[in-house]
Amino acid sequence: MQLFGAQLNSDVRESVLKQIHAKGRVLEAKLVHVRWGLKFLSLGMLLWLFAQVFWVVSYARLPAR
Repeated sequence: MQLFGAQLNSDVRESVLKQIHAKGRVLEAKLVHVRWGLKFLSLGMLLWLFAQVFWVVSYARLPAR
């Protein structure tokens, strides 16, 4: 308690701001990974959609039996 009481307000504010900025950097790094994941998920869904359309169109072009 004495150690905390001996700190100046500016020291406490600096320490808190450093912690906030460090957490912000960690969250930004996590968001980068989330963005990459969403991009690849979107790409995968588009490829799946094109494959489905391709199969439907190619099946429709088969001669009737």
